[in-house]
Amino acid sequence: MKFKNIILSLLIIAFGALTLVGCNSNATLQLNVNSVEGYVLCSESNDTITSKESFTVKKNKKITINAIANNGYEFQGWQNEKNEQVSDKEEYIFVLNGNKNLTAKFIKTSYTISFNFNGGLGANDVTTLSPKENVKTGDIISIPVLHKDNCKFVGWFYNDTKITDGGEYVVNIPTLSSQDKANKAFTLTAVFKQQRTVTYIIDGVSSTQTTYQGETLNYPQTEKEGYSFEGWFISENQQYTSSVLLNDEDLTLTAQYKKLYTISFTGASENFNDEFVKEGEEITLPYPSFIYADPTKVVGWKVQGTSEILKEKLTFTYTQNIVLEAVVSNRYTISYVTNGGDDKTLTETFIYQNEKFADYNLPVPTRTAPCSKYNSAVPNFRCWTYKNQAVSQDTVFTEEHNITLIAMWDVYRIFYNYQDIDPSIEAPEYDYYTPDQLLKDALMFKALEQSVITSE
Repeated sequence: MKFKNIILSLLIIAFGALTLVGCNSNATLQLNVNSVEGYVLCSESNDTITSKESFTVKKNKKITINAIANNGYEFQGWQNEKNEQVSDKEEYIFVLNGNKNLTAKFIKTSYTISFNFNGGLGANDVTTLSPKENVKTGDIISIPVLHKDNCKFVGWFYNDTKITDGGEYVVNIPTLSSQDKANKAFTLTAVFKQQRTVTYIIDGVSSTQTTYQGETLNYPQTEKEGYSFEGWFISENQQYTSSVLLNDEDLTLTAQYKKLYTISFTGASENFNDEFVKEGEEITLPYPSFIYADPTKVVGWKVQGTSEILKEKLTFTYTQNIVLEAVVSNRYTISYVTNGGDDKTLTETFIYQNEKFADYNLPVPTRTAPCSKYNSAVPNFRCWTYKNQAVSQDTVFTEEHNITLIAMWDVYRIFYNYQDIDPSIEAPEYDYYTPDQLLKDALMFKALEQSVITSE
């Protein structure tokens, strides 16, 4: 019986141990790589691994890792934590059944570099250079600086990528074509810029500059008294705005000018400097909004010999120098007759000749009295009038004396002329109507005369 109890206890302990082992269902995967040599892609990560990274992964899960070599390196194999190689394939697929530590191993690739002089010459006019063999990343090799008649040496290129200017070169393997990568060999080609001539023409006189594509242009001085320099042009309407020679070809540039004209100012108490403008240019005029000599004021400018008043802008369309003369205006008083309005008198307003009424915020009268004893409607203010003409905001004051404005309301006087229809009819001589009444009752009257009035 004692022997059976011992056996049962061992079974229970073993079962417990198995249960504990079964509870730990995860494992750790650590990947290592030297970022100078290459990088790693892992199915457990969305990012590129360039140094050391650990992942907690469920046991018995299939993992895929890929090692990618940088330029100048090639993959050697995957090694475990004991430096044992577990695979020589870049892509390594395995089932993670326990903790694993893997390192991607790379070695430098040896290349053969050939040289294409492309018609250039090295020291002592040598035309070739033997290939450099067994060259690895980080090696230092000597590559000649070349020369070529009427050309500038740009450097040594692989395809369109510049590799070095020449001299002592610390090798950095470029991104190679698949064929060159497989052959472990590539060629560097010498690139030259052809010497080009840029011709500058100013008023028919030429000067030249020898330069190369991409080099800074040495533009000549373009100052010309009495003219505005408009720029350098390839053709009449095509301006050249670059500071360097853009294309690998000769170039001819012609300076274009516009004649400058002088605008002088006169007649104002303040002195204004002359403006120099070119044809078609718009300028902002100095606006002399100051008292000239009370009660006068400068209200704008006009070209001498013309009558148009200019206040803000002038587009220069002349082919000669001009003089702008200050327009000096006298100050006058505006009085108001409200013509039945509540305010029998309104405060007088000052206005200057040749200015708009809109510049002075004319008052708006009010009225509560009806049109007349025949019409109880209260009329609306329509406008101010002067000499039986409506005064609008854009009306320019041109009088040379004080004026009185009369308010006009929406009141109409209707004259009846019944005598032509029936002399025996006795009727009022007139009545008052508002516009909506006139429209409604217009068909009632066959013989009538209608006029707008400004007073009762």
